[in-house]
Amino acid sequence: MTHHTRGPWITDGRIVWADPDRDGNECIVAISGMANSPKNTADAVLIAAAPELLDALESILNLPVEDNGERVIPAGYLDAARAAIAKATSP
Repeated sequence: MTHHTRGPWITDGRIVWADPDRDGNECIVAISGMANSPKNTADAVLIAAAPELLDALESILNLPVEDNGERVIPAGYLDAARAAIAKATSP
């Protein structure tokens, strides 16, 4: 499987880039039509949060399963998930 461009990703509300301090100005995606609308901005913000959302979910799923079949999720993992959700939903 090919791996995605490492995060964090940033956006101006129309274009999503890889972090220029890490990977230069690599464009991840340009939102359709380049129109600066609230919907396009929300889409760009959600896309830019994808690496953090993936990291948070993978971290939680990689926690050990207890004998009763449940996972104990430490607060730090939940904080990372909340931060990723906040990034995804805050244009």
